Amino acid sequence: MQNYPGTHKSIGQIGRELNVNYILEGTVMRDGNKVRIIAQLIRVSDQTHLWADSYERNLEDILSLQRDVAEAIAGQIQVKLTTQKQARLAPARSVNAKAYDAYLHGRYHWNKRTPQDITSAIEYFQQAIREDPNYAVAYAGLADAYALLGSVGNDALPPKVAMPQAEDNALKALALDNSLAEAHASLAYVKLSFDWQGPEAERHFKQALELNPSYATGHQWYALYLVATGRMKDAIAEIGRAQQLDPLSIIILTAAAHIYNQAGQYDKALEQCRKALDLYPDFFLAHYIQGRAYEQKGMLAAAIAEFQKASNSSRGSPITIEGLGHAYAVSGKRQEAGQLLAQLVSLSQQKYVPAVCMMAICVGLGDNDQALRWVKQALDDRCDYVIYLPYEPGLESLRADPRFQDLMRQVHLNP
Repeated sequence: MQNYPGTHKSIGQIGRELNVNYILEGTVMRDGNKVRIIAQLIRVSDQTHLWADSYERNLEDILSLQRDVAEAIAGQIQVKLTTQKQARLAPARSVNAKAYDAYLHGRYHWNKRTPQDITSAIEYFQQAIREDPNYAVAYAGLADAYALLGSVGNDALPPKVAMPQAEDNALKALALDNSLAEAHASLAYVKLSFDWQGPEAERHFKQALELNPSYATGHQWYALYLVATGRMKDAIAEIGRAQQLDPLSIIILTAAAHIYNQAGQYDKALEQCRKALDLYPDFFLAHYIQGRAYEQKGMLAAAIAEFQKASNSSRGSPITIEGLGHAYAVSGKRQEAGQLLAQLVSLSQQKYVPAVCMMAICVGLGDNDQALRWVKQALDDRCDYVIYLPYEPGLESLRADPRFQDLMRQVHLNP
């Protein structure tokens, strides 16, 4: 879980905000190949310091260090560990210090969610694999990075280029360690977003969460699967679990906003966006989803302002241009919408642009014939976002068209 850097808030206030009974405070210091952790456990209700200790290990023993700290905390708060949790705390093999360091750098950049940072993440994950060719979690990191590069929001690579690399690396990770939750979640994401194999995706998501119920990204991505299969109530509950595990993650907050938006709960979507933007005011995806929620509430001027912020923050990401173009169209600014549509079409001659972006502006302009042409293109491209179209707000007129229903039969998510 992320911390509260530089905060002046009390332990009691932080505990209430995070809805937790205990808070772990600590510092991590590194000197060359040595790592030292100083930790103390505090009960929120009366701010009693229950336990404190320090640990020092070589970096290659970092997994054993994490196990020792977790066992000590579990003992202090009298948590009864399940057999699976005990297995996860079993003696861990040593890790290559350089590989582990490169992996951590990779996840840091991956979490920033820009195409440039994800590309940097790939370089770090590859460096980790060069240091330790049997480092399964680094292959899972590579899978996640390629999956994001092929997903709407980043659009750095066509799905047919990015997603097979994602799947290949997820399978390599599982071949090395079939008990690795991250690898099952990585493969599940590809099965959902690219292969459109719903039952296989759900099987791997469930396996990931059985192996590690505390894996926040696994809960986040499983929630997206539930959205794509129309199980909105379950999706909201699942993203709630992800937020309990990582309440300050801007990615999970933004995913929650997307899910509430898909479920038609626009005020809750806006609430999640505001929390994300409090943490990271320039995060373009939060501005984008906030714009979509404002649009569905009929607050078109506010929506246009948010889409403009999103476009500026992302330096013209196609989905932000789409959002602005659609908002212009539904607010009667047809000329401006047409110009943005032309801009996206022109851009698509130079790089991959998700066809759903052009589709959305055409829907706003009332041109369902052209919109359906772009839906077909999106399906041909294996665009990940087509799985959400059956429940996407604002597409009601398109979904009523039998031609749309025929096209969407290509996506087989429900058993």
